[in-house]
Formats: sequence, structure tokens, C-alpha cells
Amino acid sequence: ARVSTCLLGKFNCQNIVLASAMAYMLGVEFADIVKSISNLTPTKNRLELLDMGNFLIIDDSYNSNYKGFIEALNILNKSNGKKILLTPGIVELGKYRKELYKSLVDHIIRNSDIVILVGYFQTRTLFNLLKDSNLEIYVLHSFKEGYNFFLEISKRYDECSLLIENDVPDIYRIGLI
Repeated sequence: ARVSTCLLGKFNCQNIVLASAMAYMLGVEFADIVKSISNLTPTKNRLELLDMGNFLIIDDSYNSNYKGFIEALNILNKSNGKKILLTPGIVELGKYRKELYKSLVDHIIRNSDIVILVGYFQTRTLFNLLKDSNLEIYVLHSFKEGYNFFLEISKRYDECSLLIENDVPDIYRIGLI
């Protein structure tokens, strides 16, 4: 049977297939499984797709890890129009920051057109690795400034998508999205 869900990401598909197989083995009716899949909803701020009319937001602002960041970038790449990334980077990398960022930068370059980095101190390593790419790169102080900047540049394009990636704490304080 064909099923559909509004959940994004390969890992969600894998989880759905495994959970469906287990439910079927436990005797859940196939029609109930299909219905349940179509009723799934994303967890807030975790690859949540928001249609804002003239642009899309892929809100993955709750937290991030290396593999999750790459999957979110792959999803951004499948969207229409300009692909814009808004991120403070992965803030919990510690001593592995530079090593992991070197690989992550390749994915950012392949999957986005514009990068808005949030925070001067925590994005320094990422900025230095991205600065010689052909991407438009901007560094702003806070998420609020970055989001407002996105709203301004989004007016240049008929279509664009914004990926908000990783811990952006001021989202929760001021409720921008």
C-alpha cells in the first residue's frame, strides 16, 4: 500500500517502517497502521515544516547533532527556490568542532545558497571554513536579527526555503515561530 506522512527525513521513514512491521506482527490491522501513519505529526522544532505562504521554514531548531544536521541540509536541498540556512552551528562539539565542521561545510555548500550564522563567537570556526565558498554568508548577533534579515532577503525571491538548524534559544523566549 502507499502511505504518506508529513514527517521529514530518512530516519523518520525508517522508524515508520520498523514500527509498522512490529505493529503488523502484533496483530494490528493493516488499515489501522496506514491511517496511523497519515496522522503522525512532527515534534515541535524538530524537522517541522511550516508553510508561511511565500516561503517555507524547516524548523529544526530544538537541537542538533552531526548526522541530523546533514539530514536537515538534504531536506533543504529538495525544497524549491533559494535555500537559506540559519544556524549557530553545532554548539556542543567541544574539541571536535573543527574536525566535524570541515566535513559539515561540504554539505552546507552543496545544499544551501545563503548562510546566516547566528552569534559571532560560536560561529567563528564555521565562518572561517565557509568564507572561501561561493555562498552568501552573513553573521548576525542573535536569532531575532538573523530571522529578520531572512525576512528582508526573502523578498528578493519568488520562492525560498529557510532551514533553522540547531539550538536557537531566543526562539523560545520570544516565540518568533
